[in-house]
Order: sequence, then structure tokens, then C-alpha cells
Amino acid sequence: MKTVFNWITTLIYLPFFLFYLLIYELFARISFLLSFQLYSWVIKSMQYLVIYTLYVTGFRIKFNLQSLALLPQDTPVVIVSNHQSMFDIPCIILAFHKFHVNFVAKKELGKNIPTVSFHLRNGGSVLIDRKDSESAIQQIARLGKHIEARKEAACIYPEGTRSRNGILKEFKKGGFITLMENAPSAWVVPVIIKNTYKIVQYGMLPIPTGIKVKVSTLLPLQRENFESLATMLTEIENQIKEILNPVPRML
Repeated sequence: MKTVFNWITTLIYLPFFLFYLLIYELFARISFLLSFQLYSWVIKSMQYLVIYTLYVTGFRIKFNLQSLALLPQDTPVVIVSNHQSMFDIPCIILAFHKFHVNFVAKKELGKNIPTVSFHLRNGGSVLIDRKDSESAIQQIARLGKHIEARKEAACIYPEGTRSRNGILKEFKKGGFITLMENAPSAWVVPVIIKNTYKIVQYGMLPIPTGIKVKVSTLLPLQRENFESLATMLTEIENQIKEILNPVPRML
């Protein structure tokens, strides 16, 4: 019976999801020509619809963002998050709605996905070829300079690929270090996203009902409080792992 209900709510949600992707491609292109501020608002409004229309499936999302109040104004921000599914992107954009968030994304996402591909190509994000490390580093360095100059945010997923079971993968340090070296005044905000992998565990056919997602920001960090950027990322990895995948304690 639950499987039938999963399919019913999925078939309600998916037409809306596909409609948003298609219609916002037009909105994005028009707003991009008119004003980048308008364009940024259009992209954020789409993320809101993509996430909150999921409520028809019994989905719920909770944001724990109190630590963002500790960020100074007018500063670049590097967001370091675990990665579970494509739904992490709207979660990050909604959590950091006061910022224009740029992403480090794989190059395959830069084509054939309505709205998403257009935004990744034109909104300030960088698309990297994971098989070409030299080119990837150059692109990430460019993004670091971009957010430093414009006081924007950049999101990087140091796992390098998404976790399909919610278990945190080992962090790769190169991209983060390059980003920080080129955005020397940036504050770093660790982010923990729980359970978005469950939305796509069957490829969205169907979407299981009743998924509970939580997005939490940890205390913002400054690079001068760590002996190196590698040490800083290791500390972030440990913080995320301790909360996301805690080790059971022996009695």
C-alpha cells in the first residue's frame, strides 16, 4: 500500500518539478538580460518551489541556521558541505538566500538540464572536468578570486561526488585549498545536509513519502585559527562526520 501511495504522490510532484525546470529556463534567460539582481531572485524563487512542492509527498525540511548570525556583513563566504543528491543545491541556495551562491560542479551538469545548466554556466559557478585536475584547479582559483572581489559565496563539496547512502566520503583537500588561497578574506561555513539521498534512492521513480531533511550550519571559521588550510578542512570533516554519521558509543 505504501508503494502505491509513493507512486501517487510522485506522479503529483513530478509534473510540477518538470514544469519549473522548463518555465524557469525562460524566466532565467529573460531576467539575465535585464538585471543580475533580478536573475538571482528568479533562481532563488525556483529553488523554493522545487523544495516546498515536495510537501505533497509528505516531505519536510528543517533549517538550523542560527550560526549564520555570527557572519560579518560584506564578506566572501566558502560553504563546505557534504553531498547526497541534486537536491543539495536548492537546500544550500535557500539556506544562504542572503548571498548569491556559486557552485563548484562537474561539467556534465552544464548541459541538457533546463534552468540548472543555464544557471551553472552563467550564474558565476564553475564547471570542472574531474579527469583534468590542472584545468579544475584553474577554474576553482578563478571562482575564489570572483567571490573575493564581489563578496559572494561559493559552495564546494569536498567529497568530490555524492554519497548515495548518506555515509560521508573522505574529503579531498585540493579544491578547498585552492579556493581559500584565492579568497583570503573568506569565512568558512560548514554545512550538514541529512537525508536528501533518500529522495532519489529510486531515481525519483518513485519518491518515498515522509522524508525528513535537515540542513544545519555549524560555527563559521576563520583561516587564521588553524595552522594550515589542510588542518582546517580536516577539522570540518571531523565535525560533519561526528554529527552526520556518529560512531555508536560502547556501554
